[in-house]
Amino acid sequence: AGMYWLQLMDKYAANWSVLLIAICECILVAWVYGADRFLDDVQHMIGPRGRCWRFFWTWMWKVVTPAALFFILFFNWVEYEPLSYGAYVYPRWADAVGWLVGLFPVFVIILFAV
Repeated sequence: AGMYWLQLMDKYAANWSVLLIAICECILVAWVYGADRFLDDVQHMIGPRGRCWRFFWTWMWKVVTPAALFFILFFNWVEYEPLSYGAYVYPRWADAVGWLVGLFPVFVIILFAV
């Protein structure tokens, strides 16, 4: 039974929940806290940089990274198949347990962040 639990945790524990958390982090840092304020904090720590550096990182934090993460998350959900191991197809309740395992870190972050 150990290998079946390992497969269940491997598929759900660090899959789409990590992408969802990363998307939220990018949006919160770039749009809520502000990319300019964040880059001011970074420059305070590492020293002044050029305008191209600032433009590049603003563009990456606000547009490119969230778009790429949304793209990966979307196709992760589109290509979703119920879990199987060899010829064994997991029952529906195991799939539900897997989704709950994936949602747990998201709920913990929301609970303690608010």
